[in-house]
Amino acid sequence: MRSISLFNIVVINLIPLIMILGSFYLKKLAKGKIRKITGFRSGLSMKNQENWKFANEYASKLWLKFGIILEVVNIAIIFLIKVGILSISFINNDLFIVLVAFIQIGFLIYTTIKVEQKLTNKE
Repeated sequence: MRSISLFNIVVINLIPLIMILGSFYLKKLAKGKIRKITGFRSGLSMKNQENWKFANEYASKLWLKFGIILEVVNIAIIFLIKVGILSISFINNDLFIVLVAFIQIGFLIYTTIKVEQKLTNKE
């Protein structure tokens, strides 16, 4: 039975932790002026101050929600692998990490799509 390395544990937890921490930063940015470098930046979100505030607040909520969900799932998967209930022996460890990362990146892309949809419906 194969186990999961400490390095791989760190890697699969990076995106959820960045999402959780980033959610607080986006919430802070929503209260300020439109920035050209940081924040949820798109044509619609930077169109006016109202859109900027809405986009960053909504993205913040989604990042916090998805970050927590992904982190809980990661902890559960790591626990199940460590105690031997879940086996990843059928797949290469590196491939497993890549698959997890792609799923997590999918949540980031989904966030962008949802925020843009909400902004479009708001217009």
